[in-house]
Amino acid sequence: MYFDTTTYYTLCQLYLCYIFSQFLQVFGRFTQICRTHFPMKIRISKNCRPQNLIHPGGSPL
Repeated sequence: MYFDTTTYYTLCQLYLCYIFSQFLQVFGRFTQICRTHFPMKIRISKNCRPQNLIHPGGSPL
C-alpha cells in the first residue's frame, strides 16, 4: 500500500501515540497525551516500523 509522505508521517505518529498510550494505560486521556508528547509538527524517520518504536527492554519509546 502506498502513502504520500504527509500521510505516512501522520500514520507513524499516530502509531507512536497508540504504543505510548498502551504502556501508560490511560486510554481516556489518549488525545491529551498525543498532543503533549507527539505534536503533529514532529517529523518521524521513514524507518517508522513497530520494532523501531519500542526499545528492546520493552520500555515505551
